[in-house]
Amino acid sequence: MDLPKPPQDVELRNIIDKLAQFVARNGPEFEQMTKNKQKGNPKFSFLFGGEHFNYYQYKVTTEQANVACVLMHSVIGLRPIISIKLHVCRLGMQRSHRDCIIS
Repeated sequence: MDLPKPPQDVELRNIIDKLAQFVARNGPEFEQMTKNKQKGNPKFSFLFGGEHFNYYQYKVTTEQANVACVLMHSVIGLRPIISIKLHVCRLGMQRSHRDCIIS
């Protein structure tokens, strides 16, 4: 399965990445509030099934996993250990991959 391609537009990619972080931390209510506020804004068309919807969903899912990892470590009293690996995925883009490790 290929990862969704991020937007080439750096500003749009930053909007999607930041919103995904906020939605992961604050829940679907935050996404709904953003949809209501940005309904006519073309920069947020990805929220309504636009061109970069799959990339946005992918980012929300990965950010939720990061939040869950940190939360899990804090609940059981361990410091999070995060290994960051840079690699080139099949799409040819460089991205960081974070692994949640419990030892």
